[in-house]
Amino acid sequence: MKKHIFITALLGLLCSCGAPGDKHSHEEDSHSSVQVTATQGNIELYAECEHLEEGEECHLEAWFTDLDSFKAAEVESPVLLYKAEEGQIIRSEGERLSEGFFHFDFTPCSDKPCFISIEAGELSFDISAASHVHAPANSVKLPLEQIWKINFCSSEVQKTRLGSVIKASARLGSLPGAEKTIIAKASGIVSYAFPTLTVGSLVKSGQELMRITSKGLTEDNLEVRYSLAEAEFQRAEQEYERLETLSEKNIVSKAELNAARASYLSAKAEYENLKENIRNGLFCVSGDMNGYIDEIYVSNGEYVTTGTPLVCIAQRGPFLATAKVSSSYYESLGNISDVIFLTPKGEYSLEEIGGKVVSISQSTSEQSPLISVNMQIEGYEGCVSGSFADVRICTESREEKMAVPNEALVEESGNFFVYKQLSPVLFEKVQVVRGESNGRLTVIESGLQGDETIVGSGAVILKLAQVAGSLDAHSGHVH
Repeated sequence: MKKHIFITALLGLLCSCGAPGDKHSHEEDSHSSVQVTATQGNIELYAECEHLEEGEECHLEAWFTDLDSFKAAEVESPVLLYKAEEGQIIRSEGERLSEGFFHFDFTPCSDKPCFISIEAGELSFDISAASHVHAPANSVKLPLEQIWKINFCSSEVQKTRLGSVIKASARLGSLPGAEKTIIAKASGIVSYAFPTLTVGSLVKSGQELMRITSKGLTEDNLEVRYSLAEAEFQRAEQEYERLETLSEKNIVSKAELNAARASYLSAKAEYENLKENIRNGLFCVSGDMNGYIDEIYVSNGEYVTTGTPLVCIAQRGPFLATAKVSSSYYESLGNISDVIFLTPKGEYSLEEIGGKVVSISQSTSEQSPLISVNMQIEGYEGCVSGSFADVRICTESREEKMAVPNEALVEESGNFFVYKQLSPVLFEKVQVVRGESNGRLTVIESGLQGDETIVGSGAVILKLAQVAGSLDAHSGHVH
């Protein structure tokens, strides 16, 4: 319901601000106006005179636009310079009606444009090329005051070598070296080292995560195992020291001494490993890298055996994005120019997210009939390991083609149109035939010459303005 109310209000606003016939009669609208556009740096001046007649006081309206933001640009006390009789140059100071919008009074010496320039501080706009302009039949005029209020931008038709576009879904995961699974080095009952051990918990290298106890168990009892290892270590150490003393007197052979030494080193390694990890009869499980808990494989109180995976630790950082595509695209994959990630937060190219294609699988199997395209990316807003993203794998074409931003296209009854900018306030609707799209740009097969300036953001508003302007509230019929 709210959506319908918003659209109705927007149409009413457009009708009140941009529809022909609101302030002038149909006869007045049939006459062309005098218009001129000039640019100084990033400031664009658009000036218009609706009525120009020799010897009568006329009015010139001027709008100053900041081309970086397409919003009103404030300028210093603009002055209009125009020619009068006998070549005399007259200065007319502008009256500020609102930010970026000024009004000038002047009396022309003929019915032809006689403007020279508009001076505003250090800016000088040459408006001597002002001329009469007739609006094409399939056009819409939108006041700059309205353009300044909306998300609006225009640009020249782009050139691209966009070839075929492969649509796919990519799964995001950690790089192989950025995650590690910790396994149980002893059998027993698992207990969490702290109650808030959950997936996503941040951990540090060496931090205790779990404990394994075998207290009460008849088999694989850690306390018994530790005691036996300690006793065996002490025995092997004493035996090795004894034989080493005898070896100095050539009482025992080197073979016997080497065997005793091997037994001693083995018992020492077993004992020190248990001593390092066992505290108060509990085997301590800790990680050896900074990161976060990605997976927990066992529950608190669960019995595990040696070698059972306990927890997976992953590091934040680069991601591995893997897209699966049909093997029919194999030849095209050798000519990838870019990959566009489409997310709820926006679209990102590989360059924008620090990405690159690292490998493409060279074979398929019954278990995996698709080809994998593997990409390393730094990440983007909302990027989470394990999630999926829609991607457009773009290949390069040998031929250069015309393309426009996706938001420049408007649809009517299955046909597609763009708005060609004729002046800062006048736009012509042109039908086009679409080609491939990578989620950002769409190739135009026909309908444009390639040198036009078209509207990107704001095209939908122009469509609504054209619909609103075509409805004549006085006669009740469509022009």
